[in-house]
Amino acid sequence: MTEGFRPSHPKIEIDDDPGIRAQIEALTGELSQQQLAKWALIIAKKALQYVDNQQKYDRQLRLAIDANELWQVNLVSGYQVRQALARLTKLSATTTSSIGAAALDCVRWAVASADADENALRASD
Repeated sequence: MTEGFRPSHPKIEIDDDPGIRAQIEALTGELSQQQLAKWALIIAKKALQYVDNQQKYDRQLRLAIDANELWQVNLVSGYQVRQALARLTKLSATTTSSIGAAALDCVRWAVASADADENALRASD
């Protein structure tokens, strides 16, 4: 279990099944931060199909995902991931649809899972 891991509370209004949520939290509590980041990126890559067309192929989006993947294998620092995340946050401000915004939020939380493990659950929310 990741030291200091505290499950997140849903950041959006959803009709959540408490039993399933508890199972997910129990399972993710046994994973390392790298494993959580990998899981979060799997979710985020599925959400990419909902990102607005003008942003879907933006270089900053790909660089942020790449930064997290490289962090998982110790090829970049957490600082470098945070820099990529900051650029991705600027991209989020230009989203035109609510679905695209939610998809980009998922990607942002997944990338941020390199910085704090509880962000992986936020990506899944």
